[in-house]
Amino acid sequence: MHRENLAARVSFGTSYASLRSHAIDNEVFDSPARLTPAILQVAEMLGMYRAELARVLHLQCRDIGRLADIKQLLEPDTDTWRQAVVFIRLYQTLFAGMQGEEVTIHHWLRAENKHLGGVPLLLIVDEDRLREVLGFCSRYFSAVCPQTTARPADGE
Repeated sequence: MHRENLAARVSFGTSYASLRSHAIDNEVFDSPARLTPAILQVAEMLGMYRAELARVLHLQCRDIGRLADIKQLLEPDTDTWRQAVVFIRLYQTLFAGMQGEEVTIHHWLRAENKHLGGVPLLLIVDEDRLREVLGFCSRYFSAVCPQTTARPADGE
């Protein structure tokens, strides 16, 4: 991770309030100054603790604090960067598939899912199965609702 003070270089571009009502576009993948705040905002919108985000990104909790304080940025071409991209893709998939309904997204992440064999959030955080959960969501939404107009029911 970049270790210099980067507050002047970071352009959030999108406020937390606007992210709650809009999907995150692919421009966040263009630079560390865009991906870093986006990953923090997505974790916050999903109601995740910093410790959970640290596990998802394969980081230490103190690293998440440095990211949040804009003392570090994610570095491209690292495992952490790749995990962040997949995590944002999962959020984009859930947001589109559930029509941005935050409560529905929160519930789905925290409900037992028979197809995944567990609670999606716990699978992502505790079992490092982020890619598997994203793959399931992508397949589900493309098969059940090609125009992403339906949501997975509880247990799906």
